[in-house]
Amino acid sequence: IRLPQLIITQQFIKLTSQTRTVFRLRFDQRLSYKAIAEQTGISEATVYKHLAQAIKKMKEQFNPNQK
Repeated sequence: IRLPQLIITQQFIKLTSQTRTVFRLRFDQRLSYKAIAEQTGISEATVYKHLAQAIKKMKEQFNPNQK
């Protein structure tokens, strides 16, 4: 595993299980926010919040000065 991939994996593990699920559905399975909401039983707004949180945490790892 390359260093950036290892860092991403370490950050991914720190996310809540719901956030990891939403992230995988969006980026691995390429589902829409609506499809993710239907599949997980949460609102589209909550899907957005989970994705925003995951992306923010990933960015913080690479740019710790930009929080």
